[in-house]
Amino acid sequence: KEIQKLLNEGVKSIIADELERGKRITLRMITEAVLRGDKVASKLVCDTGVHLGVGISNVVNLLNPELIILGGTLVGARKILTETIVNSIRTHCLPKPSSEVRVEVSKLGDNAGVLGASTLITRKFFEVS
Repeated sequence: KEIQKLLNEGVKSIIADELERGKRITLRMITEAVLRGDKVASKLVCDTGVHLGVGISNVVNLLNPELIILGGTLVGARKILTETIVNSIRTHCLPKPSSEVRVEVSKLGDNAGVLGASTLITRKFFEVS
């Protein structure tokens, strides 16, 4: 709703331009738009960060982890996304777990899933029976 409102108000957006050209919107495209200062893409990423933060705060409240590692394609918009997620966690989390959990960004980027899967295969292959 908010995104459509911004577009209706005439806010220019790389994403809207791509849609008009018939292109399919991808996470990578959104990330690039954020990095180029696109207000609509930034709003979309911030809203996503708030919702992710709410979900992560539920995990923190239940399991009290020491560390949350963020990864994936949107992490390219690292600064805005991470700040929004951390603020959302602090807002929606119980005080004690919220003050103790660290949130970091994976250095593996888009390769995290592939590397994790290969680790599982390697462990299974070298497992001693």
